[in-house]
Amino acid sequence: MNDMALSLDGERRADDLPRSFRVAKDEQRRAAARAARESVLVGIDVPFWRLVGFFLKCALAALPALFLLALIAFALAEVADRMLPDWLKMQLMF
Repeated sequence: MNDMALSLDGERRADDLPRSFRVAKDEQRRAAARAARESVLVGIDVPFWRLVGFFLKCALAALPALFLLALIAFALAEVADRMLPDWLKMQLMF
């Protein structure tokens, strides 16, 4: 009995724990690591005129997309007009 060492170093002690305890410890370590990596954005300091310029660029960039959408809508309306001429010319009569 005197030959047995009752105290084990930390690394071997973790291996002696039951599996559920090891899994719980691993999850605690992962949660602590995630919490250490997380950051919170408190504010953005952008000058007004730079923001105005950004939104003007966005508006100009949207013009070609709007043109293409209008072209597609026109083409679909033409196809519908040619395939179903009576449907588009119906009127509600009261």
